[in-house]
Amino acid sequence: MVAELPRLAGEFLERWGLRVDGPPAYGMASLVLPVRRSDGTPAVLKLQQPREETAGSTAGLRAWNGDGTVRLLDHDDHTATQLLERLDATRPLSAIPDDTEAIHILADLLARLTAVPAPAGLRRLSDIAGAMLDQVPRAVPALRIPPNSGWCAPARPPSPSSWVNRATACCTGICTTTTFSPEHANPGWRSIPNRWPATRGSTCCPRWTAGGTR
Repeated sequence: MVAELPRLAGEFLERWGLRVDGPPAYGMASLVLPVRRSDGTPAVLKLQQPREETAGSTAGLRAWNGDGTVRLLDHDDHTATQLLERLDATRPLSAIPDDTEAIHILADLLARLTAVPAPAGLRRLSDIAGAMLDQVPRAVPALRIPPNSGWCAPARPPSPSSWVNRATACCTGICTTTTFSPEHANPGWRSIPNRWPATRGSTCCPRWTAGGTR
């Protein structure tokens, strides 16, 4: 996949009439190129490997349609390549000094995201949690307290099985979730609502904010 990136990038730059507008950046699962469209509109070309974790990304972004997430401008299903709205990476949520205000922004954002019904056929967080539960019986016997973990007599560390039981209870609760979660579209990202501070450019993107490394 990595060896194919230059060819793939060139193909979509030409297909979608784009020109590179800055240095590339990357995250855990994708490469992003800041670009401009033929009319001068700033955007981001996102190259990623088609796999289970990215399969629902396009459907999720379509469902949200730019409300609290980056807007999907174009895509190619075969390669999972996406053309995304470019965001203002210079205004992260961490720039807000008031923690209470930041929490209110996050709460508002999550309310908007989870209010959108999940697209049909999309892998749900409950599916992922259910698969994890299926692995529990095989995993528990292999758990041991590391000899250098810092626990010593007379103190007794909590047993690995008690940790697993707690995690299992959390996963069981997740399995009853029916709303659309940010993880359904792209795991591991956070966003700032596009109402802060009143321009769409402040909405943070799954892989583009701060060059996709957040």
